[in-house]
Amino acid sequence: MNATDSQFPGNAIPVPQVPPATPVITSPMVEYLKQTKPWVRFISILLFIGTGFLILAGLFITVGGSFLSERFGSGLGGMPIALIGLLYAALGVLYIIPAVFLFRYATGIQKALTVDLMSGMEDALRSQKSFWRFVGILMLILLILEVVVLVVVILAFFLASPASFRP
Repeated sequence: MNATDSQFPGNAIPVPQVPPATPVITSPMVEYLKQTKPWVRFISILLFIGTGFLILAGLFITVGGSFLSERFGSGLGGMPIALIGLLYAALGVLYIIPAVFLFRYATGIQKALTVDLMSGMEDALRSQKSFWRFVGILMLILLILEVVVLVVVILAFFLASPASFRP
């Protein structure tokens, strides 16, 4: 055992503490944010409009489908059509979340450009992080659902098919 082993157990070498650097925001960074803001705001507004349309379509399908099924009858019955309508409405509600995050992102950029650069940047980046985390989790959930649906469809095919199609 040498002298350094006794000073630093486990052969760990201390790392000197570096004071935090002052953030540097360059004029090209600000220009990129300025060019990004209208597009982010535009997409968030489109998501809000799409949300409204999906919710309206869901309600229309639910009410209209149930009415038509009761009036004219249907081999499927009114319930599946109503469930499809409710699914549309639920998707509409789900679209509100990324729309809000993008709207807040654009608002943070506006704050950075006009009021307080550092605070606005923090607000914008926090909203952008939340947006991408939400989208990532949603994509993971959708991927899992796709695999589950695929397995169910394959199992249903093999269970419903005649014995001559089975290997």
